[in-house]
Amino acid sequence: MKKHLLFDLDDTLCNYTEAEINAKKLINKYLNKIGIKDTELFWKHYRNTNQILFNEFLQKKITKDEYRYLRFSKILSSFGAFKENTPYILNDILTRETNENIYLFQDVINCLDKLSRIYNLFIVTNGPCETQALKIDRLGIRKYFSEIFISEEIGYSKPDPRLFEYITETFDMKKEEVVMIGDSINHDILGAKNSNIDSILIDRFDKNSNFIGMKIIDLTNLNKILDSFIVE
Repeated sequence: MKKHLLFDLDDTLCNYTEAEINAKKLINKYLNKIGIKDTELFWKHYRNTNQILFNEFLQKKITKDEYRYLRFSKILSSFGAFKENTPYILNDILTRETNENIYLFQDVINCLDKLSRIYNLFIVTNGPCETQALKIDRLGIRKYFSEIFISEEIGYSKPDPRLFEYITETFDMKKEEVVMIGDSINHDILGAKNSNIDSILIDRFDKNSNFIGMKIIDLTNLNKILDSFIVE
């Protein structure tokens, strides 16, 4: 039987995708005003640049403020649209929309209420402490979890095995008694696999129809699936 459940946060418990879509719509309007019409290309560059800078932030090569500024300033410069205040404006829109205008999926509270009586629950999330902690408090779910693990605090992010090693060692967990539940194959599922931890992919938006492994589309039947695990 499993004893410890590690939950991802964004798009597992709360609908980050919808909040991000709304944020991007607002940012796209601003980008059009300053002469950037190819917003699809802008966001393609953003994804790559953001990941690189986030890793540098975790490695303490840059500060949190530098990370938030540079992820927009570098791309704006490549489009020839850089102005000193513009990165601040874009970052404010993104962080406000994705942290304040976000909500839990409908199945979350009922699931957490039931599972917290049986298992030890934890959140494992990538991101800066300030925004992720504030988001968790706004969602009102902190009471269900024994601990919240945020990558900035630990110094490693999913899928780094050192993050999972830190968690299991801190709470003296046996890996065969742990399950990671998340929406990202690259971060959650592979991260757990590389740490010899079982995992369940939650595919709320049907992005991974060809995934081979344990998968659910919501949290409704998670308890039954957990019962199917057998500790050797």
